[in-house]
Amino acid sequence: MVRTFDDEFLLDTRISFGGVAGCGSFGRPADAWKTLMMKEFDVLAIFRWVDDNLFVKSAHSDLEMTDVVRRADQLGVKLSYWRKACLQTQKRNALHD
Repeated sequence: MVRTFDDEFLLDTRISFGGVAGCGSFGRPADAWKTLMMKEFDVLAIFRWVDDNLFVKSAHSDLEMTDVVRRADQLGVKLSYWRKACLQTQKRNALHD
């Protein structure tokens, strides 16, 4: 709730940034997503913050983000292809530096 300079009150009906992590209606599906991904893929850990996921794999793992995106599509979870493209570009650039 916010009080304006005109002495009016505004009620925000949206979940504020960061509030999603503690909210059961969002947190539980996100926990289920993490559990599925940990069981299906060769990863050491998955860290989550709101709608971001960091997959940690060993140097010997053959897991690619395209595998994660493909499985997410099958499950009806939409991931950002733009983020995936950026990660692949950064990976290529790091190999050439």
